[in-house]
Amino acid sequence: MTLKMVFPLILFKIKEKKKDYSAEKFVSDKCRMDFLKFGSGDRNLIIIPGLNVKSILTMADVIVQGNSIFSKNGFSVYVFDRREDASYPYSIEQMDSDTLYVLIELALENLYLYGHSQGEMIAQSMVLQEQERINKVIFSSTVSHLNGNAKAVLTKWIDFAQHNDVHGLSSNRHAKTTQFTAGIKRAD
Repeated sequence: MTLKMVFPLILFKIKEKKKDYSAEKFVSDKCRMDFLKFGSGDRNLIIIPGLNVKSILTMADVIVQGNSIFSKNGFSVYVFDRREDASYPYSIEQMDSDTLYVLIELALENLYLYGHSQGEMIAQSMVLQEQERINKVIFSSTVSHLNGNAKAVLTKWIDFAQHNDVHGLSSNRHAKTTQFTAGIKRAD
């Protein structure tokens, strides 16, 4: 006697969340750089994030959701990572040069820059070099320059990042925020 087991065939259509952005990679002889693009306006908002431990592509959904107000108001939004093959030390001037190079190669005009934290330092440097392309600039979490105390804290964060110590970096960042802020000189 042969037993025949019959299982009902159930088909599930998995509804995949529609991605309303593209994750892209710029590649040339000079550099390789990942970026996100969303929105389809005639104005280009360039978001330059602060110091990252991971690629922006790993946080794409959150970035797009948090900045969707811009794409809903007439902007094509670009969020740029740092170059993939950077050699260290990697200065603000090198970061701005790389980002400007990619913007020029992508033929992006009518630019609005939004720089956050380290990204605002990069944006400041970019404005000095490409005033004709840039319409407006937004800075958040700004710093004009760092003293020794703030540099020491940043050096520690870089050490954690280079050793992939995400726990040390995140716990140290929160514990050192007051120390870091105290190390920033204020311009009167």
